Amino acid sequence: MKKFLSLFLVGAGFLPLYSCVYQEDVTPYYIDKYSEPISYANIKYVPLDDLLNHIKPQEIKYVFDKIVISMCPCICKYNKVIVTDLPNLSYLKVDKLSSYFGDTLRTSVSDMCHKPTILAEFSKYLKINTLGIKVRSRKVNDLLNKKYKGYSVAFLTGTYQINNDKITVFVKFIDAKTGKILCAKEGIINIYP
Repeated sequence: MKKFLSLFLVGAGFLPLYSCVYQEDVTPYYIDKYSEPISYANIKYVPLDDLLNHIKPQEIKYVFDKIVISMCPCICKYNKVIVTDLPNLSYLKVDKLSSYFGDTLRTSVSDMCHKPTILAEFSKYLKINTLGIKVRSRKVNDLLNKKYKGYSVAFLTGTYQINNDKITVFVKFIDAKTGKILCAKEGIINIYP
């Protein structure tokens, strides 16, 4: 019923297609990008552009620190750790929140494991689809054979998913040479009204 209502409202011209807002089942709804959060059927909708204003930065840092601490034994075994932004799992794309989560993840690795990180564009070395995250072997082989020859290299990457009033963050530590996932953790971040 919710999906039908949204399609009806968009199709009828009541909701223009400007900016995306989220609902509990992660179905996008579209409203004017300058409007206040709206509610249909007692569900609160928050514009995507405004989502960062509904998340506590200290909670995000705490969640990523907790994830990284549990991964430190894996992370410390590698010479070079390439950390990417975390794409939205619903749209399989990198957005503003993805970059924020990527920056927080890099900071947590530096703070908790005392390991320098390398910033890399997600799509250059990894690809994401409905089946998961895969290593682009040709690009990674170029990276290992030219830039980081003789080093042990791994990717720290992941995705996030918005559900109800929470964001679930999935973080994976992947060996660049084999493409195997060595560690995987998740964390929950609350969205506040």
